[in-house]
Amino acid sequence: MKNIGAEWRNLAEGFLRVETLETQFRAEWGPRLERARREKAEAEHQEARRRGRTALLVALVLALLLFTAAIVLRSSSAGTIVLVLALVVPAVLVLGGLRLLFRTPDPLPDPSD
Repeated sequence: MKNIGAEWRNLAEGFLRVETLETQFRAEWGPRLERARREKAEAEHQEARRRGRTALLVALVLALLLFTAAIVLRSSSAGTIVLVLALVVPAVLVLGGLRLLFRTPDPLPDPSD
């Protein structure tokens, strides 16, 4: 058997010590950390859904206001511009809101990695 030297032996012992500490840490704190990580992911998902619903509501209100302004200004070129804005701006908000509302959360990584 070949002698690997004191520095390599110390590295191997240190690595084994780190593995032991990691195992103890996972046993003691693993369940709490996993629960906290899941709660954080759920809170982020709920916040995205709330923002999506808000964007849809803002789009509805903005569309109603802009269509009303377009009807009032229907005979001028400003009315045409407002009508275009009444179509484009709420559509963008609706698309963004739907993206947030129906977004699937990223899967949580495996804590054993």
